[in-house]
Amino acid sequence: MSTTPLRVGILGCAGIASKTALAISNPATNCVVRAVASRSAEKAEKFIKDVLPEASNVVIMGGPTGYLDMLKSDALDAVYIPLPTVMKKEWAIKALQAGKHVVLEKPVGLSAAEFEEMLDVAYAQKKFILDGTMFNHHGRTDSVLQCAADEEKIGIVNRIEASFTFMTDAAFQESNIRARKDGDALGCVGDLGWYCVRYAQLVFGKLGSKVKSAQVFENVNTKHGVPFATTCVVRFEGDKVLSFHCGFNTAFRQKFEICGSKKSILIDNFVIPAEGKASYTLSSSGLTNYAAFAFDELDVVDCDNELVQEVLLWKRFAEMTRAIDQAPVAETGGKPSHWAGDTDLTKQANVLASDILTNQRIVDALIESLENGYKSVEISV
Repeated sequence: MSTTPLRVGILGCAGIASKTALAISNPATNCVVRAVASRSAEKAEKFIKDVLPEASNVVIMGGPTGYLDMLKSDALDAVYIPLPTVMKKEWAIKALQAGKHVVLEKPVGLSAAEFEEMLDVAYAQKKFILDGTMFNHHGRTDSVLQCAADEEKIGIVNRIEASFTFMTDAAFQESNIRARKDGDALGCVGDLGWYCVRYAQLVFGKLGSKVKSAQVFENVNTKHGVPFATTCVVRFEGDKVLSFHCGFNTAFRQKFEICGSKKSILIDNFVIPAEGKASYTLSSSGLTNYAAFAFDELDVVDCDNELVQEVLLWKRFAEMTRAIDQAPVAETGGKPSHWAGDTDLTKQANVLASDILTNQRIVDALIESLENGYKSVEISV
């Protein structure tokens, strides 16, 4: 495996790109920011000055051709795309066709069909495409999944309850891309609900259960007609259910509870762990004295958080891109349908792609439910 740093270009100067640029630049990732593109050279210059003041050899690609200049550059191996969702398909496909690996912010597109088009190009070009769901790559998630599958300790898990919200103001509703159809038409369902669905996929997948259907039960739209606050239910095989609330009109909450018949697992910061802390809590196994309502003690499980999850995402991305670069071309007899190679990394890359596609299909079903009188929508995976 190559030890040469993965050279990354940042396509656009969105707010979330600041945090990502710092993660990419962490020495543990084996990645380095080599370019920043913006339709305004001044904006790219300010981004570098504010976010990466100590970085060297970062090229500014600004002006009307800035994005295309980045994709044409031989000095880059990969591109990070934090653009509005309506633009992701176009620029992800262009980047893949230009021979660049891609990290996309979530949601990865306006529909699963868009992401399938991206995957077709990624497989054909033998280039990796990954979404920015960071907790997939953190050890706490692995620990939670192992715990959830421990039937002796947790019991039977049939329900998950989650919430991811934060409070916004009138200016957000008016101009933020997540509140506008010409930015992120999937609104809070695609932006915040994505995380609730993804974690539930991991848990129920660990328990061998696939998604069956999705349904919206309550929704408020922004003035531009995109979901602003939404209550959803996603059903999985074996009578397993995820219920969650996501929205831009409630105080900051990011709770995820896996409800077992013996104990429950509570993660009170499942998307963004507190600085220096990555833990979860095992609840009481039940009332020990019904008359006095006495409960067992809570058990807090602390997990290693020396490298935060964003850094771990880019570390894993660099490892997987190298594995895919060195793997043979998939022998399919036609259009490639996966990344070839028998290494653990290439196999994990293919699993990630499948999970991302399923996540987008669930989001699609929720939007369809919202637009069709809150009917339940079946999902085929």
